[in-house]
Amino acid sequence: MTLETFLQNVLNAMQWGSFLALIAVGYSLVYGVLLLINFAHGDIFMVGAYLGYFIGTLLLNQFNIQLPFDLPAWVIIPVTILLSMALTALLGVTIERIAYRPLRRRGAHRLYLVITALMIGLELEYLNLALLGPRDRQFPTLFERQVFNFGGLSMTNVKLLVILLSFLVMGLLWFIVQKTKWGMAMRAMAFDYAVVPLQGVPLNRVIRRVQESRARRYAVFSGYLRTPQYEVGEATDRLQQRFLSVLLKEDSVAVGKQLREVGLDALNVEVNAVRRHGVRGAQPSKEMRLQAGDVLVLLGLPEALQQAEEKLHKG
Repeated sequence: MTLETFLQNVLNAMQWGSFLALIAVGYSLVYGVLLLINFAHGDIFMVGAYLGYFIGTLLLNQFNIQLPFDLPAWVIIPVTILLSMALTALLGVTIERIAYRPLRRRGAHRLYLVITALMIGLELEYLNLALLGPRDRQFPTLFERQVFNFGGLSMTNVKLLVILLSFLVMGLLWFIVQKTKWGMAMRAMAFDYAVVPLQGVPLNRVIRRVQESRARRYAVFSGYLRTPQYEVGEATDRLQQRFLSVLLKEDSVAVGKQLREVGLDALNVEVNAVRRHGVRGAQPSKEMRLQAGDVLVLLGLPEALQQAEEKLHKG
C-alpha cells in the first residue's frame, strides 16, 4: 500500500467515522441520562433523512406542486436544515410525551420502556414502507459538487463539509453538557437518577431537552449530510453491491410464481431473504411461491436492482 492510498483511506475513515460518532453520541446521551436502549434511534435518523429529501426537493421545485418562485442555493440549504431540525425535534418530543412519559410517571420498569421503543421503531419503519414504498430515492443536489485534489488525494466539498460540521456539532454538544445548567442537570441525572428530583431538578424538562438535542443532530447531519453521498451517478456507487427491499402488491406480476420463474438470476441479483407475515426467512428456496405482501430482500448492483424491481412488478 502506497502512502497516498493510506492517506486517502484515512480521509475516508474520518468522513465515515465523524458521521458514526454523531450516532454513537446520540446513543450514549440517551442511555446515560435515561438508561434507555432506544430501538427507535435509527428510525428517527431515517425520518430526518426523508424530511431533508422532501423539503429540499420542494424548495428546488422538483415536485409536481411547485413554488411560484425560485430560491437561490444560499437560501435553500439553511431552510432545509432548519426545517428538518424543527420537524424532527417535534417528532422526538411527541414520542417522548405520548410513549415514554406516561410510563415514567407510573414508575414502570425500564424493560417496558425498551419494549415501547421497539414498538415505535417498528411503527416508523412500516409507516414509511406503507406510505413511501421500499425503493431508493436520490437526494436532491442542493449545491454543486466539487472535487479537490491535493498531493495525490481527492475529496469532495460534501465530504469535507461532513467532517467539519460533525466536529463542530460534537464540540457544541460538549460545551452544552459541560458548561451549561442543562448539561449539569443531564450529568447529575446520569450520576444518580433517584436523588436528582429531590434537589429540584425538573426531570421532564431535562429529558425533553435530551430528546430535542438528539433529534436535531439526526435531522441535520445524520439525514441531510449523509444522503447526498449516495448519488446513483457516481462510479464507485455503481460498482458496489447493495440491498433493496421490494414489496409485492396484488397486481405484481411475480405474485403466484416461483422464485426460479421470476428470472432474477439473469440479472445477477440474489434473493437474500423473504419476509412474509412479519417473519423473515433467510435463504429462500427456488421453489418458493411468492405471495402478495411478501417483502423480498435483494442483493446486487444498483442498476440490476432497479431492473429486478421492475421485473417483479411489471414483468
